[in-house]
Amino acid sequence: MKANAVVWCIVVILSTLGAFGDEDVGVAGGKKLTFKTPKLSSEEAYSRHIPQHLKCDACRVVAFQLYSKFKEFNRLHKHLNYNVPESEIIDMTESVCTNPETFNGYGLKEVDGVNRLSGPGLETSGVAGVLSGGGKWPGRLMEVCNRFVEELGDEGVYAIYHRDPSKKRVLEDALCYGDGIFSDCEGYKRKYFMEL
Repeated sequence: MKANAVVWCIVVILSTLGAFGDEDVGVAGGKKLTFKTPKLSSEEAYSRHIPQHLKCDACRVVAFQLYSKFKEFNRLHKHLNYNVPESEIIDMTESVCTNPETFNGYGLKEVDGVNRLSGPGLETSGVAGVLSGGGKWPGRLMEVCNRFVEELGDEGVYAIYHRDPSKKRVLEDALCYGDGIFSDCEGYKRKYFMEL
């Protein structure tokens, strides 16, 4: 089993580097595997902003990263009982929203013939395929993150998390399924989205 996992990782890495292109790369369980590098539209490849069809995924990435940062801090500081000082809240949101490293693991992947964002916290991360990441994606995702902090304030974002820290869905719902700038996922079904 471990050998299969190692081979799988090597195939994904080589595919990402373009070693296979659109070729068949192996056999798994008697089925032929074919990975395709996502074909990017000019907007996906060159725009400084998130294309409209990827805004829901981007919003969910940001919600996941903020939730993860808040959850980890509170796990390490249980004595605060979720009553975190403002200075710590600002440090947490800044460490997510201004650090490109936060979003380095994200990129586009073709899923069922559609380009989707993929990476930690998204259901697309479990789908086999070639991830086209790096480039403009960290900056685009930082822009989304900063938009929420500018609109709600650092403490406002944390207050949403604080409503029910046990569920990622609370922060995701407020940031992505609300009104106005918080409606990037309007019209998308929630049943496809993962809980932590």
